Amino acid sequence: MKDSSVKQECLDIREEKKDDLVDHQDGDKDDDDITDDLHESGTNDDDDEEENENSVEDEDDEGSEDEDDDDDDENGDNDDGNNNKKSGSGLVAEIKEMWQQHVIAILVAVVASIFVHRHINGAVMGNSNGALPPIEKHSFLMDFKRTASVSFCGAMSLTTNPAPTTTKNIRNEVQMFEFGLSKEFVPSIARHLAADVLQDDKYGYVFGGGNKDDEIAHLAAIAPGIVNNEEYQCLKKQHESSSLRLKGHSYYYPSPSVRSMYESDIDQPKQSIAVVRETKKPSELKPVYLTFTGFAIKVVNMSLQPVLLFWRGESQRLVGEIGPFESIGTASQSSGQTFVVTTVDDSENPLQQWIVTADTPILYYDPKEERKQRTAHEEQRYQMLQLNKQYDSEYFLVAKRPWLAQFPRPLPVHPFWPAQYFGQTHTFVALGQGGKEKTYELQVASVTPRVFTIANFLSHDECNQFIQLAKDEGLKPSTLQSGSTRARQQHDKSTRSSSNTWLPRDSTELTDQVYRRAANLLQIDESLLQKRSSDRDILHAHEHSLAESLQVVRYKESEEYTAHHDFVYPPTFHRHQPTRFATILLYLNDEFEGGETVFPRAVNTKYHDGITITPQKGMAVLFYNMLPDGNMDDLSQHSSRPVEEGEKWLANLWVWEPHIF
Repeated sequence: MKDSSVKQECLDIREEKKDDLVDHQDGDKDDDDITDDLHESGTNDDDDEEENENSVEDEDDEGSEDEDDDDDDENGDNDDGNNNKKSGSGLVAEIKEMWQQHVIAILVAVVASIFVHRHINGAVMGNSNGALPPIEKHSFLMDFKRTASVSFCGAMSLTTNPAPTTTKNIRNEVQMFEFGLSKEFVPSIARHLAADVLQDDKYGYVFGGGNKDDEIAHLAAIAPGIVNNEEYQCLKKQHESSSLRLKGHSYYYPSPSVRSMYESDIDQPKQSIAVVRETKKPSELKPVYLTFTGFAIKVVNMSLQPVLLFWRGESQRLVGEIGPFESIGTASQSSGQTFVVTTVDDSENPLQQWIVTADTPILYYDPKEERKQRTAHEEQRYQMLQLNKQYDSEYFLVAKRPWLAQFPRPLPVHPFWPAQYFGQTHTFVALGQGGKEKTYELQVASVTPRVFTIANFLSHDECNQFIQLAKDEGLKPSTLQSGSTRARQQHDKSTRSSSNTWLPRDSTELTDQVYRRAANLLQIDESLLQKRSSDRDILHAHEHSLAESLQVVRYKESEEYTAHHDFVYPPTFHRHQPTRFATILLYLNDEFEGGETVFPRAVNTKYHDGITITPQKGMAVLFYNMLPDGNMDDLSQHSSRPVEEGEKWLANLWVWEPHIF
């Protein structure tokens, strides 16, 4: 009986040791996740494998102990003398070994705890700001601040301290405005400031504390550098003042007037590909009524559970799954459409239903019965969504458009070509076919949204090569992407009825040349569109190419792509807020009827169906999915009309801001 109790104590010690090691491994994994932004890391996989191996070894050890127990019992029945002595000495040795391993595990855990404590508090490498140790990033991300375009220190602060990552031409296109927020959002705003100080890209450290006062103290403890942060001091000062609301400043992009889109065109006639020159006086110009009434729809899940979003018409169609405190979006074709959310397990019974209109494009699922169920951590996430909701109402008053992005969101890192009037032209130099320098010309086809055409961006020979590459690669039915894993691969012929394939930059010399040319067109370094070659480099998604693989699409007769957006809604709690910045369309042939690219919401004075671009072989179309103030451009909604005769071949390239996700 005594031996049995000793054995049980050994087993208990081993279980404690195993729990300590598992906890230690989990802690290391969380650190890796936090410090590696969008880290698709093999290190975590290795950790998992090590855990599994440790678990197997432990199970084997426990199994051996059980077998030893049986052997001891059998031997005890046959020979109580010698075997009991051997068993006793073996137990003493095992107890010693167990305690040695247990002590080692404790020491390892203590050392790890000290390291993590120093890591959080900025003691690593003498970092006095409390920032996490720097990791390799694109250079423009080193000074990235999510809060760079918002200030609680007054308008002058934004003017004198512009975001270092923002290009000058963007700052010239936006205007400053004043907004008000409830003081209850002070902890949420401070949390964004702390994430910037810590460079906590996944918001892994900034949640914590109990009541609102504890939250502020928690942030100051984990990010000592925030105490000396000017914006934090201004925020704290406003919080302690007698005013009822916080006063902040940020930027918005004012929509160009119709007059400004044409007035330069009056004196210097230019023939736009999409719009015939206006002959009216500028004072007489008015935007035409557009027949298309669709718009972007964003659905925010403010509940504790994931939900499914469905469009309901003649049938029910899945848009995607929305995680807790996250959002996804889709594009409506008109007002009056119905959307519902359901639980993941029961898609027949809606939790909430909306009939959407252009006045209410952002929908919130916020079940009241969950409000008392939220933990402090969940309440903090909920409040950050409420902060964005209140900022949206303030932004809408001045910009006259919904805030589809997530507050705060800095001005874009990448530059925009100006689009001041129809027919305006710009030039850039890039390597053409054969590696020879060539001057290309952009022409403004639309001001709002910002759309350009570039004639002969590809040679006819390059177009033919792309078509052949796609055929050799093999084409599959095109799918839709809503930003949801569950809905990402759905194939809906009523929305998109084409076939496609994907060509990475390093596929051929031709694809590499076109990526370089695209970088020149976008006025960014071509290395930013280059996939890293070493295994270590590609572990970090934010070090990856900013461009997706080139998509080659084939539309057969009657196939189309209805009006949609290319931008995506980034994760709520991601500091960089990545989304698609620009789209480049490449027309590979023109031996077909129909298949025009249409921007049905483009502001103009003549065409009720928006701006239409007729494909020409070798032509490129560039348009931006974002506005200069960092918001998504709802008017960038576009479609591909049905092909009436023949086959249409098209390639497109998506480039992200500030990095790919």
